[in-house]
Amino acid sequence: MPKRRSAWRYGTPTNHRRRQQIRNISPVFRAEASATSRPVHRASVSDLALSRPTQCRLRKYIARPTARYAMTVDLVAVARNIAEGLLAKPLPRRWSHVQAVAAKSNKIRSILSQQDQTVLVAAAWLHDIGYSPSVTETGLHALDGARWLRDNGFAEPITNLVANHSCATYEADERGLGEELRREFPYQQSPLTDALWYADMTTGPIGQNLTVFDRLAEIRERYGPEDVVTRFWASAEPVLVAAVRRTEKRLATAGIQPM
Repeated sequence: MPKRRSAWRYGTPTNHRRRQQIRNISPVFRAEASATSRPVHRASVSDLALSRPTQCRLRKYIARPTARYAMTVDLVAVARNIAEGLLAKPLPRRWSHVQAVAAKSNKIRSILSQQDQTVLVAAAWLHDIGYSPSVTETGLHALDGARWLRDNGFAEPITNLVANHSCATYEADERGLGEELRREFPYQQSPLTDALWYADMTTGPIGQNLTVFDRLAEIRERYGPEDVVTRFWASAEPVLVAAVRRTEKRLATAGIQPM
């Protein structure tokens, strides 16, 4: 039998090479890059503090701008691994908070539709990745995290949730980034957004359960009266409390006690 010759030698790229070419020339990839006028990929899977087997499993999800994530249980596993890689070592306290928010989201998810349940838990894992030194750019963690996720192939249900979580538009206005945030990641109030805000804003910085008012008091004390974070909550508090109360009502109707 004659020796089989390489497909690449005859001008037909292998599947791996073809995918690499598509990644490099994809109009979606270029459009996203030009829309933000920033490097598309700031951190890669190989940059994350994950074991090599985990990195290999994630490679099929990361850095494929032509692919969009299916709303499956796999999405939650991917989200957790990404968050761990970006937060666990550089920001252990933030990682403790994120783990508790994700756990609470998992407890309350049954008040949502099946698809929204997956999106909620995945977004809970990812909502604070914008604090990671590998991701932060503007100083607005919600925007930085959402851009990183978009650039790495996540679809709008996730990116918009992360970009707008817990009254982020109010902080964006204080930082002069409100127009950018609203243009790139439109906000729409829903039971899903309410649930993420509830899980985040009833969970303390090291994962403890707090009422929404105790959480706001803790934030003000931690940041101080002059910080932009403290300032934006002066106007955002009623909106946040309303979202928490709506979620509490849905939880009571479903007979769920998350705390």
